[in-house]
Amino acid sequence: MNNWIFITLLAGLFFVNAGGVLSLSPQATDGYIFGDKDFTRQNIRVNMVYYESLDQLRLEATLRNYPNTDLMLAFAEADGKYCEIHTVDPSLEYRPERYGHELMHCVHGNWHSKQFVITYED
Repeated sequence: MNNWIFITLLAGLFFVNAGGVLSLSPQATDGYIFGDKDFTRQNIRVNMVYYESLDQLRLEATLRNYPNTDLMLAFAEADGKYCEIHTVDPSLEYRPERYGHELMHCVHGNWHSKQFVITYED
């Protein structure tokens, strides 16, 4: 009986997504798969930098020599103690998934260096 309960629970982990709470899928809703961490920082200071458009954000990214800026939706720069998240002003374009993605860069560095996925642009 106990083995049957264990097998049922284990199968549930693979087939049930409890409203986004539990998922064993390696790919997040932003299209990325969490890769190797550069570092882990638990105490960081985050500064938000807002732009009035994606064009302005992409221009800034180009000036900072980022690749693929024509597809960029947000970016972050972290030095281990401080982090800047660059995104479009949420009062103009509300995309909270970008905050989470960029915050992961602040905490773990360039964890998806070999991935480039666009999932949120209309």
